[in-house]
This record gives sequence, C-alpha cells and structure tokens, in this order.
Amino acid sequence: LYPKAGKIVVNSLENKYDLAEYLHIPEHTIEVVYNIVDKEEIEKMRSEKIPENTNKKIQWKKVFVTTWRLIWQKHHEKIIEALKRVYDTIDKHRIYLIIWNGPRRQKLENLVKDLWLQDNILFLWELKNVFMYLNVADVFLYASEVEWFPNALLEAREMWLSIITSDFK
Repeated sequence: LYPKAGKIVVNSLENKYDLAEYLHIPEHTIEVVYNIVDKEEIEKMRSEKIPENTNKKIQWKKVFVTTWRLIWQKHHEKIIEALKRVYDTIDKHRIYLIIWNGPRRQKLENLVKDLWLQDNILFLWELKNVFMYLNVADVFLYASEVEWFPNALLEAREMWLSIITSDFK
C-alpha cells in the first residue's frame, strides 16, 4: 500500500530517505514528524519511588536497564549472556532490569535460571512508569536489529543515561 499512499509519516529525515529508497517512492510523499518527549510528564514520573523490595535488590549495584518488548529481534539473550560474562569475569555488583513483556518471557526467565542470574536480572512486567527505574539506572542497554528511531532511546537520553546500543540506522 505504501506506493499508493498519498502521504507517509516517519519520525526522522534519515528514515524518510531510507524509506523512499527502499520502497522506490518519491521523497515528497513522505513527511517527517519528530517523536516528542513530554519532559514535564517524565519529570513527574521519574520522581516516584521504586518499590522497597526492588530498591533493596539494586542498592549498591551498578544498574543496567532496558524497556522493550520481549521478541527475538531485540536480542535480550545476547545481553543476558554478555552480562553473565561480565558477572563471571569482571564485576558481580551489577544488576539488569528488564522492563516489559512479550512472547519470549518464559524463554528469558529460563535462560536467567540456567545461568544462575536470578539475583542479578530482574523482570519488571508491563509497568506504567518506567521512568522511576530509568532514574536509578546507570546504563541503558539496547540490542535491537530492527529499529529506525526507537522511542526507548529518546527516553533514555532524556534521563541522561549512558546508552550502549547495537549499530542500526
């Protein structure tokens, strides 16, 4: 349907040029509307306190966090396995918070158990407020191979988090 659309909306100039080339359609049929970040709402949400039981688990540890769907394209397994190597060879005082849900939930939970990382990788399912967790994090991890311009990175940047990401356009 793209070639027949009167107008296509994307969220960056790079996406506009890529999509026009990929779909062989004229650039003038593609409009850019940048993703917005509601700074006031983020500020309000980041100030909320995380639950005490989670706070006790992350206290005095370097906190890594991610906030995306649990699907194979997001490569959670790669991140979990990399954190296992870090845990075994460099530093045991790290914790990884995975915030969201998806079809790979059980598989990831099993991987964490198999690697004996239940105390270092916490799953926080479908939270309404991810910003209170981003607020206590040190690093945002992102390994997706299918993104063009993810909102998750905008939100992490808005929280002034260091970001480790896969290479994507």
